[in-house]
Amino acid sequence: MPEKDLVGCWPLWPQFAPDELRYRCRREWNHDPGLDHADDFREGRAPLPCWRTCWTPMSAGAEEHCTAACPEEQLTARDWRSQWDRDLESFYLTAEGEEFLEVSRFVRAQAKEKFIWNVY
Repeated sequence: MPEKDLVGCWPLWPQFAPDELRYRCRREWNHDPGLDHADDFREGRAPLPCWRTCWTPMSAGAEEHCTAACPEEQLTARDWRSQWDRDLESFYLTAEGEEFLEVSRFVRAQAKEKFIWNVY
């Protein structure tokens, strides 16, 4: 899935990527999201990973186009997940949330601890 292909700049699905023969790509991370650091994220010692990707056309004088910069103040992955869970519970109390729960009844929820970094 493209949202999981975060290591390089060229998504696995070509329809979501600019032409690599016409653009240069640069990606910067605020924290190493390596799988070997899962406990740092789960236990609140590391900030939620954030990246910024910039695409620069190879034509002379072209300006680069970048995704939004990472926020100055960063939540830990654990704090972000706690906030997400609170917001999700609030959403479930709305009409749209109730409808979502109804149409997704067939989905078996897994414990959040089973997800990478405990933040997805």
